[in-house]
Amino acid sequence: MGKVLKVREVGDPILEKQCDEVNIINNNEDIIDIIEDLKATLEYGTGLGIAAPQMQLKKILINII
Repeated sequence: MGKVLKVREVGDPILEKQCDEVNIINNNEDIIDIIEDLKATLEYGTGLGIAAPQMQLKKILINII
């Protein structure tokens, strides 16, 4: 089960930085942990979607089906 992380809001400098791409097809335990944290944070909040940079993770998850 993932952990709920603080969601960054408009104006936070982390949201303006370029992220590293991560191909989730070739995943590892770190990627699984990030996905679980994203899911837990989204379920806890009231949003309809969430991105890793909003949780101060400099990654873009790609190849999501």
